[in-house]
Amino acid sequence: MSKKIEIVLIGHGKIGSGVLSSLKLIYGDAQNVTSIDTYVEKDFNLVDTAHNLIEKNKSNELIVVTDLFGGSVNNEFLKYTNGSNVYLITGMNLALVLDLVSKVDMRQNESVEEIVKSVVSDVKDSIKYCDDNLINSSIQKDDDF
Repeated sequence: MSKKIEIVLIGHGKIGSGVLSSLKLIYGDAQNVTSIDTYVEKDFNLVDTAHNLIEKNKSNELIVVTDLFGGSVNNEFLKYTNGSNVYLITGMNLALVLDLVSKVDMRQNESVEEIVKSVVSDVKDSIKYCDDNLINSSIQKDDDF
């Protein structure tokens, strides 16, 4: 039997809970996804938060999605990725989280690492600069058919 996969959205401020709120609006209730808001409470302690999350999920596969590569949140979780059950993705956005949750839900024989690498590869192409030229080019192509 494979381990349960937990996904945690965590970044600076309320980005994690904001993305989770949008995910629920579009995708519905994702039972295995939670969020942690950071630095919004005066007594917030990132080291303790990360440690407690890792301890709580020792028997699970844990995918941690952070907002900013090199940021304090990402750097703290980076400490837990060496040969463990923790998979760390940075650059959190809604497209990434939607793709991740749907692939985890539809998982068959893929490893968690394969899913994570696939999501990162897919989402790289989702960021676009939508200036007038790009929009007009797209409209022109649609008119050609």
